[in-house]
Amino acid sequence: MDSLRTLSTKLGFDNLLRNPSASGSSGFCSLAITSTGISLVKTDKSKSDNKIELSLCTFIPATSADFEAVLEKKVEELELQNIDCSWVLTPDKYQYLQMEELPVTPAEFQAAIRWKVKDLIPFPIEDAVIDSFPVPSANIITAKKA
Repeated sequence: MDSLRTLSTKLGFDNLLRNPSASGSSGFCSLAITSTGISLVKTDKSKSDNKIELSLCTFIPATSADFEAVLEKKVEELELQNIDCSWVLTPDKYQYLQMEELPVTPAEFQAAIRWKVKDLIPFPIEDAVIDSFPVPSANIITAKKA
């Protein structure tokens, strides 16, 4: 599985995925890639009251064959070079699984979680990028009748 940095270079938008502190821009953009094109949104801080305002919301038709060229042209046309950007994954590009905490040491976690989910995903486990985060347990309060 390619890292996001490698994939961004392959797709031709490595200038969009820079360290947020590096650009110094007040703007921010997000893009979502689909089979029919790119959805792109850009926000900027308002100069008058420091609020965030929507400055661009567009869909750019593209196919996998011309994706890189179309995006490169649009980045230049809209002057989006060095703008902080996030890539929003569409629901068909990720899978969220919720499960109980595994009784293993942190060093054993990756191997254990990969074994646990291998039959739950529709592609080879070797192609999966797996991450985890703890979810706090719910505090259930019951009231008793006095």
